[in-house]
Amino acid sequence: MAISRGRSALLAGAVTAGVLALALEPKAQPVATDPLQGFSQDRDKPLKIEGRLGQLQAVAGVAIYGGYIDWAQVVLGDTTIKCRFLTIHYAQGEAPGDVRAAEPFLGNAFIRKLEFSRDVTITYRDQTATADDGVLDLRANLGTLTGDVVLTRGQDVMRGAGLMANLTTGISRMEPLRERR
Repeated sequence: MAISRGRSALLAGAVTAGVLALALEPKAQPVATDPLQGFSQDRDKPLKIEGRLGQLQAVAGVAIYGGYIDWAQVVLGDTTIKCRFLTIHYAQGEAPGDVRAAEPFLGNAFIRKLEFSRDVTITYRDQTATADDGVLDLRANLGTLTGDVVLTRGQDVMRGAGLMANLTTGISRMEPLRERR
């Protein structure tokens, strides 16, 4: 009988130690992604631009789409950006990071930078980001969203004042909301 109690106590001690070890073991944090990361996934696909051309600066290689009433939209693979104003920075020659335009514009076949403003919504698969403004520098492989930034993935929602995404490393950082005084 004493041997059984000893074994039971030993077994109970081992189970308790195992549970404590699991509880104290650092948990793997879930990988947080954001819709801007979709641009790093689909670089081999052509970028489609939809919207009304509002202004053209051909010498500078800049075109502005959209307006206060109209929407502009960019589609690259599974990623869609919708906004009121979209500024596209074109280039004639390709440089590292540039994305090929689905329809070359005035002989410019490559896009090096996107600027989007007013009512920005970015979707990538099951993820959505909304913001006031944003920039996607394709050559630097960096994206930023500013203003009232809201990231949504399923039931998970994260809010912040800004989002910085490094598309090379896949690491994004959300700036916290500032307290109102």
